[in-house]
Amino acid sequence: MPVMNTPNQPNFPEPPSFDSVLAKLQPLFDKIVEAIQEGTLHVPEYAKNEGESIDYALAPNLVRHKAKLYLISQGQEAKEEEDGPAFEIEEVSNNGLYAKVPEFRIRILKSSEDGDVPLPGESEARRNFYNQQQTVLDFARPVWNLIVHWTVDRQYNLTKLSVALPLKIAKNEMARLVVECAFDEPFWRRPPQSNVTPITGAPTAPTPSTLDIEGIGIAGDEEQTGTGEEHPTE
Repeated sequence: MPVMNTPNQPNFPEPPSFDSVLAKLQPLFDKIVEAIQEGTLHVPEYAKNEGESIDYALAPNLVRHKAKLYLISQGQEAKEEEDGPAFEIEEVSNNGLYAKVPEFRIRILKSSEDGDVPLPGESEARRNFYNQQQTVLDFARPVWNLIVHWTVDRQYNLTKLSVALPLKIAKNEMARLVVECAFDEPFWRRPPQSNVTPITGAPTAPTPSTLDIEGIGIAGDEEQTGTGEEHPTE
């Protein structure tokens, strides 16, 4: 679970609040909800067409691919709109999604198994993103890194999307890596449903869980997200 409201370093600018981020990026977040819904709906359809049960290792890649196509199409439309932040989509490896809008850089990732911000793994670039390295270097005009992470149940119904502003990676009292965040709050929840089985207990996917965004830009992400301190996760 991420640690919240971590005190900033003396040379660290004051991060924006969840409410201010939501006010600036709500139109973009609405598009992300639609994109991830497209992706998660595709997973059971794909399994049915293949005559198989859901492959939990493959499923995040299917979500990323569908979401990427949707965001690319919406990004082209957004450039012609005057309301809300426009965004661009770039191709990245492994169906990664990375978005860039004024004042923010956004990665879209699958949540950890307990629904929190996934750990960054061993990638130095990913850890710099979590540590807000670019904000420290440009104090006067900070550009903040955000993580949008999505949670599903066992049938791959989308249940929640959250946005987090990570501050740094640290070790807790049990010497386990944790993500310290200014905030990690849901901005969309699935309406209550009957007969929904939690994702808990599903096999852990060995592939990375990156939906990264850059302008928005969607670019390929070559790094992997860790479920713990040493192993990559979805």
